[in-house]
Amino acid sequence: MIDNNSTDHTAAVVRDSKQGPLPVRWILEMNQGVSHARNRGASEAAFEHLIYFDDDELVDTSWLEAYAALQAAHHPDCVVGPVEPLFEQVPPKWMTSAILNPVTSSYSWKGPREGLLPHTRAHEIPGGNFGVLRSVFIEVGGFHPGMLEGEDFEFGVRLVLSGKSVAYAPGCRIRHRIDRQKLSVVGLCARSKGWGATQRALMQLRGERLSAIAQLRLLLRLARFFLRDIGYRLQNKEGHALECKLETKRISGLLFAKASRHRNTGANHEREHATGI
Repeated sequence: MIDNNSTDHTAAVVRDSKQGPLPVRWILEMNQGVSHARNRGASEAAFEHLIYFDDDELVDTSWLEAYAALQAAHHPDCVVGPVEPLFEQVPPKWMTSAILNPVTSSYSWKGPREGLLPHTRAHEIPGGNFGVLRSVFIEVGGFHPGMLEGEDFEFGVRLVLSGKSVAYAPGCRIRHRIDRQKLSVVGLCARSKGWGATQRALMQLRGERLSAIAQLRLLLRLARFFLRDIGYRLQNKEGHALECKLETKRISGLLFAKASRHRNTGANHEREHATGI
């Protein structure tokens, strides 16, 4: 258990857990942020296989069996699985697939068959559902601590560029709880703006900058989608209007958001699990 300098009762929870059947270690990581916590977990792990889940997921009971079978068959450096949405409430019918796909991690579904992924898709690492060899994780450099969000995507890019293999296992399935806040307009807008900021951060890490012409084109695109948003609202086409609004948020994140600060700062409570098997 990595206690990411929490201000809550994490230490007491871990102390009580030591009375249970499973051994639990408490480790304090003073540098706050999900990447710092996950990287510390990897460095402290005692075995070669690391598995990463989020705390709002339900893991399929056959996950470990599917992971072990895929490792035996293909010997990949990293294994990913599908993420199935578990909605707290049914999304409104007017919400289009373009709106829902980023929330439901639709990219994680890669068909019914297992196997090694091509480089064109191997970088698509769902941060809450993957396993990786510890030695590979350390070699590639773990999660970038300066990413605002999208650290899983950035890690996947470096993984592929390093020549590592990624395999897909349909049986490594998890169900991800999606609450009302994530489906709210505020939550969706924040996610879109965050993705734009992530795109900006990836460019910065590659030493790239948007040219003046590229920035002008993005500003024109922002204005165009802003006007479309208004037009669709006047026509009571909520789905299309929100699609346009989300695109304006993504562009604003790409152009203006600060993308190189930590997502979890101040008195945020962060507990991360890195499971070694």
